[in-house]
Order: sequence, then structure tokens, then C-alpha cells
Amino acid sequence: MTESGRPRILVVEDAALVAMLLEEMLDDLGFDVIGPATDYASACQMAREPGITAAILDVNLHGRMSWDVAGLLKEANVPFAFSTGYDSATMLPPHLSDVPVLTKPFDSEHLERQIHALVAQRTHANQPSRPTDAPQ
Repeated sequence: MTESGRPRILVVEDAALVAMLLEEMLDDLGFDVIGPATDYASACQMAREPGITAAILDVNLHGRMSWDVAGLLKEANVPFAFSTGYDSATMLPPHLSDVPVLTKPFDSEHLERQIHALVAQRTHANQPSRPTDAPQ
């Protein structure tokens, strides 16, 4: 979260118009946007930043698959969704097949549901576990 208390969403997207649309939609939903990262190198760099609540990760960055960026996010326990215009059922590698996918063009309601689910996942992961009551 930022000083404003708004969750920080990393946007990795190589298409300028799509990135602008995502930024606008996320801002309207009450999130602070990190990025957008428009290429592989900047995506890797931004994925290492602390304080990311969740991320939306374009599958294909100028012809380079974003699996390594996904790995960095997983290592940091940052929940993310892929975005793609391709058939995700056939393109995601097995170790990432459980990652949610947003299909381009984006539907604002689907984006809102997905991003709130990712934020909730991150919030839940950061909650301390409650101690169980010990028998007396």
C-alpha cells in the first residue's frame, strides 16, 4: 500500500493504448499503478520493487514471453493475473497454468472482479495466523 492507503498494482503491458486503458481503469477503481513496464527488462526491474500488492502481466512482451517476470512475482508472493489476446489454455506453461487470465480486450467488470480477488489474496497472505486456544 502507498501512503494514500491505496493498493499498488504493477502493470506490465507493451501496447501503449492497452497500458493507458489499464492505468485509467485501475485508477478509477481506487488503485495506484506502478509502471507500466513496457518491456522485459523494465518488467523484471519493477517486479522486484517492494510494496506491490498485485500485478497484471502481459504474456508476450515484444515477442518475449514473460514467464521469468511471473517467477519474480511468485518468489515475492505477489499475486498476479496474466493478460493476453491469445488462447491461454494452450500457451501457459504447466507451472503457471493456475494463474488467472484476463482476456484482451478487457471487460471492466471482469478486470474489477479479478483485481479485487488478487488484492484480497495478497491481504489474506499477509494476515498473521491466529493462535489456537490451548486446552486449560
